Amino acid sequence: MTFRPATNDDCPLLAELNHQLIRDEGHRNRMTVAELEQRMRGWLAGEYHMKHSVAELPFNRFLGIEVASDPAHLLRLPAGAQYLNHLGTVHASAPLALAEASSGEFLLRALGSASGVVPIVRHLESKFRKPANGAITSTVTTPPESLEQVRADLAAKGRAMISVAVELHDESGAHTLSATVEWFITRISDATESV
Repeated sequence: MTFRPATNDDCPLLAELNHQLIRDEGHRNRMTVAELEQRMRGWLAGEYHMKHSVAELPFNRFLGIEVASDPAHLLRLPAGAQYLNHLGTVHASAPLALAEASSGEFLLRALGSASGVVPIVRHLESKFRKPANGAITSTVTTPPESLEQVRADLAAKGRAMISVAVELHDESGAHTLSATVEWFITRISDATESV
């Protein structure tokens, strides 16, 4: 499996998949497929340039998520006043974003960058363990057999599901969050046929 940056040729399919996801989740977004496609084209014409890491995605760059310099960790959210809540600890949404990004980073590294594959987060479950203070780093674990199953399912069925476990720790070493992120991965040709 390889991941690749989306192109304008992918916009009709990505818009349809986005529309299906909005409908399936009962989201209040009422954009049409055509409007979603136009939004996607604008996004691609702007700052969408992921080459080596999910930290390069516009939203993750906006948040300041970066690749961790310590090889024991995957990604890092630096300390900063912009991340604080009314209690002076890291706002709950920041570690959730880091957990989701870390699961995507793990898949990118484990499965390689691939063309013709669309990964989509289906479900994220988390447990806040302690308030986070300062910088936060992530670690990720997924059994090797899960990765092999993804490869086998993609080869046989053109689609797969995988759950990625993420743990976050703050700069003091406190275990601040545990999350499981479930990904649906499909080949673009299969996604086109199901639309």
